Amino acid sequence: MCDKNGKGDDDMMEVKEQKVQNMTKEERKQYARDRIKKICDRNDSALRRLSKN
Repeated sequence: MCDKNGKGDDDMMEVKEQKVQNMTKEERKQYARDRIKKICDRNDSALRRLSKN
């Protein structure tokens, strides 16, 4: 997959990893919580869609 700028997922992951490495410990915890919440929300909405059928 590529985004609009033509960067592949690998490039995006490297950028994200660099960003995370520059964060403080508290910022990293919050970043992880946000990502987990986003994934959980996505899963919840997918489950809701499946259970409708």
